[in-house]
Amino acid sequence: MNIIIPPLEREMLPNDLRGKTVLDFGAKANARGTYREEYLNRYEVKDYHCCDLLEEHGAVTVDLRSETAAQTIRNKTGKKYFDFLANVGTSEHVSIQRTFYQAVHKLSQRGSYILHWTPLAEKMLWHGAHGSLWHCQPDFHEKLAEANGYEIIKRSFPRDEISAVLYHVVQKRPFQWKKEWTDSFWKNPQYKDFDKIQAHKTEAIEL
Repeated sequence: MNIIIPPLEREMLPNDLRGKTVLDFGAKANARGTYREEYLNRYEVKDYHCCDLLEEHGAVTVDLRSETAAQTIRNKTGKKYFDFLANVGTSEHVSIQRTFYQAVHKLSQRGSYILHWTPLAEKMLWHGAHGSLWHCQPDFHEKLAEANGYEIIKRSFPRDEISAVLYHVVQKRPFQWKKEWTDSFWKNPQYKDFDKIQAHKTEAIEL
């Protein structure tokens, strides 16, 4: 069986995914295959879904800038909540950070696991040519956890470029987001389409 998910990412996964429902943000695939294959065959998850702007690798389409993103995913997958939600290199491509993290929160429940794997501020400038826009500060994931009832299970900074965290949802609270978090995100100056999108401080769009 091909090992598809890269080793550093695999190290951040929950210890046991058997029988779990999984949602990947992004249609995750590489030259070895799709993440769907590995989750279903190696990790023996119960259900695997992924979402993206484009309908690739079985992804359901959703605009993660929208206030209604979580409900769109529920309608298209038939799942209200997921046991494991993975954001590996997707959130930095979304022009409104609050609505992205809000959707993740709404689709989790007490006991869910959440993985975030995001570029750090002032790192990975080259990624801007691939649509990477907003990069987080080193302490962002700790602040998000404290405000929203998440316990940090695993924490790392792979290659000194990435902020990676695995949360366990221990309390289900209404989603909390502070304006200063939005302002703290670093804009990648190499982002190729910056002038074509709404600024991240504008109101989220309704779809």
